[in-house]
Amino acid sequence: LLTMGQKIVAGFLYAKLRRAQQMGVKVEIDFAVPSSKMPCEEVDLIEILGILLDNAFEASESGDIVKLVYLLDGEHVRLEVSNIAPQMSNEQMMRMFELGYSSKSGKRGFGLHNFKQIAKQYNAKIILKNEFNRLTIGLLFKA
Repeated sequence: LLTMGQKIVAGFLYAKLRRAQQMGVKVEIDFAVPSSKMPCEEVDLIEILGILLDNAFEASESGDIVKLVYLLDGEHVRLEVSNIAPQMSNEQMMRMFELGYSSKSGKRGFGLHNFKQIAKQYNAKIILKNEFNRLTIGLLFKA
């Protein structure tokens, strides 16, 4: 994080990593996108990271591993977060992006809806995989 060109994003990630550490959740990071290739506004990147990491941490238990990938992948920038999760149907996965839908109780269900709106704003493709007991959610931006 100390070598990132995006200091505000680095500070935000540092705070999230501290939270994960307090929860006993390990975070593996593969974060290597130069500032010149940042595919969206910094504020939107922070919102995306916040939504994905918060959801992954809430679904995790002490000892679990959350993976964060933010890479330049050919002509695309790939940003994704994965965590341990049970197998879900395609219908369940698509409902996650509906306004107000939440697998948890209380007034929730705004994060992934907002995530979807940011994806539309940048013409990014949503990455959604549920395989090998892991749920991966992210975005694929045109570099």
